[in-house]
Amino acid sequence: MVVLFALGIQFVAAQTFTPAAQTKDPKSNLYPVMKDQSYSTIINTNASKADMMKTIKDYVLEYELVFPDMLEEVEFDENMSELRFPIIYMKGQSIAKGMMGMAYVNCPIVLKMDAIFDFNNEGQMMLTLTNFSGAIYAFVDDNKVINKRKESRSVKEYGELINEYDKKITDEYSTILTLNTGIGKALLTANGISKEEIANMHKEFNRKRADQFEMYQQAVQKGSTELITEENIVNYHSATESMGKNQKEIWMEQAKNYNTGNWVLGMNQYRWNNDFQDFFNMVFREFAILLNGDIESIALDGNIMYEQADGKVLPVDPKERKKWIKKGYSL
Repeated sequence: MVVLFALGIQFVAAQTFTPAAQTKDPKSNLYPVMKDQSYSTIINTNASKADMMKTIKDYVLEYELVFPDMLEEVEFDENMSELRFPIIYMKGQSIAKGMMGMAYVNCPIVLKMDAIFDFNNEGQMMLTLTNFSGAIYAFVDDNKVINKRKESRSVKEYGELINEYDKKITDEYSTILTLNTGIGKALLTANGISKEEIANMHKEFNRKRADQFEMYQQAVQKGSTELITEENIVNYHSATESMGKNQKEIWMEQAKNYNTGNWVLGMNQYRWNNDFQDFFNMVFREFAILLNGDIESIALDGNIMYEQADGKVLPVDPKERKKWIKKGYSL
């Protein structure tokens, strides 16, 4: 199964691929996410190891976090203490904030990572996501310049180059920028969600995503979109290079950080905090529900961010915890 994405740009109102910033401030919206970052949870459950492994396999297949051929060599043996395999989370265009909080639209991304499941004899399962790598689809012109459209696939109408497949992508961009769509914090109030509700939620989520992917695939085949990976990004150019030698050097350094460095292509601090972290928290919670268990904690790079308290899973940060308790939130 081939997954194709596209990135749109339309003159002033344009979605662009925005590289992570070379900043020392980890709280910056454009601060890069590192490939060796880890995000993990500990789930307490009375389920047997055999049931846990069956639930894991069924879940990642049904909710399209893995393609069947990715599991062909994975052994689901209840005698093992660790289970490891790659998974993929695919996300289309989404709202973002850059320098000084300026809103823009993120390019679609295919995020690949390792999912590591550790089991002990005390009724606990630990799930760790790590070894991240990203690939994006972006507009690229005939000279391999990112964020510019191909004249060879466009027609001129009223003095403007038009491609109907590119236009669909830019139309989606405009809608996302207007509606500010995303997973959102509604997940936090979904206490007592049932297994049936999980299935219905994912059916709707996957249906909408499939519609996006169909549009992106058409744009790849007949529009200005190309696949940019951490391996081939050095073969592309930045539109800012025309601004001078300094901008060219900055672009090449950024490309190197993706190509041979430790940055995850298509990911930055804002996108992690406001999209991917929410999604992975949802996955963690659903595993707990399906295993008739509960989340004990969630940690980023070994530092606990959420923990069980008074029957809820709340942030460790005192200010955030107070806010969640007031609003009745819980993971």
